[in-house]
This record gives sequence, structure tokens and C-alpha cells, in this order.
Amino acid sequence: RRWLGRALRAQGRLVEARAAYRQALKRAPRDAAVLNDLGNAYVAEGNHDQAVRQFELAAKADPRLAEPHYNRAHALRQAGREDEAKAALGRYLELAPEDPAGARLVLASLGAAPPPPEAGAAYVRALFDESALRFERLLVEELGYRGPELIHELAAPLTGERLAMLDLGCGTGLAALPWKPRARRLVGVDLSPAMLAAARARRIYDSLHEAEIGAFLAATEERFDLMLAADLLIYIGAIEPLFVAAAARLNPRGLFAATAEAAAEPDAVTVGRGLRYAHGQATIARAAAASGLSVAAWRTAPGRSESGRPVPFHVFVLRKE
Repeated sequence: RRWLGRALRAQGRLVEARAAYRQALKRAPRDAAVLNDLGNAYVAEGNHDQAVRQFELAAKADPRLAEPHYNRAHALRQAGREDEAKAALGRYLELAPEDPAGARLVLASLGAAPPPPEAGAAYVRALFDESALRFERLLVEELGYRGPELIHELAAPLTGERLAMLDLGCGTGLAALPWKPRARRLVGVDLSPAMLAAARARRIYDSLHEAEIGAFLAATEERFDLMLAADLLIYIGAIEPLFVAAAARLNPRGLFAATAEAAAEPDAVTVGRGLRYAHGQATIARAAAASGLSVAAWRTAPGRSESGRPVPFHVFVLRKE
């Protein structure tokens, strides 16, 4: 019944999913995994108070289980009970100090901790593996995402033909698609196997690699004329190590073209309620200069929407001298 409930919840059939979980709980009333899943069904319905109750029951049923504490924090945050959410996140981190769910990001978004250096590979992989099938519909059709378009508009006048290209955090291949006619070689790298499967289906890449980006750049012997990083920096707080690693694999006069959500203050690095990093213009320019890269082009423009409001993006091209 639990797996039936999960399948029904994945299809959006929430009333039926809850009924399946209730049936499972009749057989095993203290099954922490089922109680946790039932809480997730209530979250999907927007019934955060009932979700909190189910997560509390799951945590009591199995005190060693970390996930209900994180899920309870999420429901509390959605309900505006932020102090309680912070406490739940603290308990989660006691049980799961490796933080695969990104609790430290949530604490930063609540102003309870400084932004961590990056979102973390386990968190990012899980996020995109779970969303791969609906990724483009959600991002492009529902949120009006324009990152690949903005990068192409800004960088295309600065490039030639027959480019050796690397798509960092390639996802499903959206950012690379308009560049294929100019590519002599097109390489993609991403953490998520599900996203890479979608990119592979596009048949535009010469090679695809499942890897953490820093590790890939350190290991590869290839050099590139153009690197793309669309919607990558929103998962990285400390961006200078990435810029240094990218510069080392760029050809002379090679370009690094990217987007970043724009922080309100030029020197800031922040984490918003959507658990994405935003960077100030001065922060990006300073990291670029320290990496031996100069700003070749820059603009700030709406890149997507959130809660019906436009989200400003920094769109920039850096050049290796």
C-alpha cells in the first residue's frame, strides 16, 4: 500500500494516495516511512498543519530517522512557523550531518546561518533526478525561464565558428541547443543521471559525463573555446574556485558565458526562499579578476519568474586573456 500511495502521489492523485497510506497504517500503525509519506501527501495538498503532525509521529516512531525532521521543517516554514523550522533543521543535522537534503541552505534562507560554500552534490543530484521528467515544462512553460536565450544573445557576437564547447551543468541540453551549429565538439557534464539521459536523447553532444564539475575540470585534459554555465551558479555560493578551474581549461581568448540570479546588494551572496544562491555584480567581477578572467560582456535582465514576479539575472561573458 505504501508504494501504491507513492505512485498515486506522483500522479497528483492525493486523496487516493492518502487513502492508500491510511490502509498501510492499519496494518502497521507505527511505520515511520508510511507516516512520513503521508505527511508529504499533506504537504502536496497545502495542508501544512496536518503534515507537521504526521512528521512528528514519524519521528517518534523511529527516532533514528532524519528525514521526518527535515520534512517537518519544510512544512513549518511553509506555515510561517520559522523558529520551529530552525529547531527541526537543527535536529535533522544532528542525525544527518552530511546534509543530503540541503538543510544548511534552508537555514541560510531563514537568516539563521551564513550561506554554505555550495548546495552540495547529493542535494543537487537528488533535486534534478526527481524533477528531470518535468524539468523543461516547469522551467520554460511555467516559470518563463530565459537563461539559454540570454546567454546566446550576449555571447554569440563574441564567438566564431567550429568551437570546442563545454556545457557545465548541462541538464537536459537547453543551453547548448542554440550553439550546436557552431560547435566543432560539444561536451556536457552534470551530476544527475536522469538529466543526462534527457540530454542524451537530444543527440547534440559528442560526449556526456556524470561528474561533479570541479572534479571534471581537474581531471580533463581537453581545452575549450567556450564554456556555458546556465543556471549553475544558483547552486554555488563561493564561485571563485569554479572560475579558477574553468580558466585553467579555456584556450587563450576562450570565453565563459553564464547566468546568476542577481542579489540586491553588489557585494552580496545570499540564499533566497527558493534555496538558490544570488550573487551581486561586484562579487562576480571580483571572483573573475582573481581567476585571471576579464569581463567581455554583461547585462542584467529578467531571467525567470517566481510567485508571479520577475527574477533578475546577471548574464555575463568572461574572457581568458
